Amino acid sequence: MNTVQTGTSYVVIWFLFYVYIIRGEPDWIVNERVSGYGDNLTLFCLIDDCCTKAAGWIKFDPDYKTIYLDVQNSKNNTSKDKYAATTNNTGFSLVIKNIQKEDINIKYLCLYGFEKSRQKVLRQSDAFKGPDQGICRCGNCSCTSNFTGENCGCSTRNDSCVSSDGNKACVQCVVHHTGEYKGICEENCGDRNVLKKPSLPEGYNICEFKDEDDCIFYFTYDYADNNELKIIAQETKECPTKVNVLAIVLGVVIGIVLVGLPLLLILTITINDKRELARFEKETKDAKWDTGESPVYKPATSTYKNPTYAGR
Repeated sequence: MNTVQTGTSYVVIWFLFYVYIIRGEPDWIVNERVSGYGDNLTLFCLIDDCCTKAAGWIKFDPDYKTIYLDVQNSKNNTSKDKYAATTNNTGFSLVIKNIQKEDINIKYLCLYGFEKSRQKVLRQSDAFKGPDQGICRCGNCSCTSNFTGENCGCSTRNDSCVSSDGNKACVQCVVHHTGEYKGICEENCGDRNVLKKPSLPEGYNICEFKDEDDCIFYFTYDYADNNELKIIAQETKECPTKVNVLAIVLGVVIGIVLVGLPLLLILTITINDKRELARFEKETKDAKWDTGESPVYKPATSTYKNPTYAGR
């Protein structure tokens, strides 16, 4: 009997030694820090030869809340719009969609079978990209030119909208039939999940670009439960008001006719009058008058001789 108890004790001791010393307890890490609020942040639980056991996540906010009861079978007991999960042979992930302030500075742990990780706080410094975004001065963040926000977590750039995956080009191709993939859309974007919507959902980073026709098109992106990228594009573009060139040309021509012709007529009349006046003055100056007496001219006075006056 003692031999059996001793053997059982050795087994238990060996199991505990294997779990906590050789194998080690599970631990989770931030897969990749994000630019700011509104992005999707991925936590990853490190497990060797995953996943043959039930796997899940717990969030303390501050109450105990199980996020995923079984990651492998996608048994989610919370909102699928907020969380997604995937597995591979090195562990399993938790995708926190559209990360907000209430998701930061609280504890998370991952479960694998009867094993669980330590409760770790997801801090801002762990979730968001680092010092190249700004400097902390006396508790206040002074952001670089490419970032803004309370913790410099919001990027003013749209690199992730373009991305190496060609999100921008696929939206142009699939939704608007333009861009570099035009004509070869199926080859480059056939595996891309692009959804057309009359308007974009709220609470997401909006990507906007100018198309070939100078119109602006919009889209955003999200991750499905299987961590698959989902692009949501607005069906319509916003185009600037077209300029009616013909109306402008006609307006200019009519303006010239209505204003120019009267001015031209007035100018012509003025010039002709000046010429006539100059000609008259010249003729008057050059005129030569005959100095002979007119036969009908009579002087104003008459002279008579007194016969009785004999020259006295």
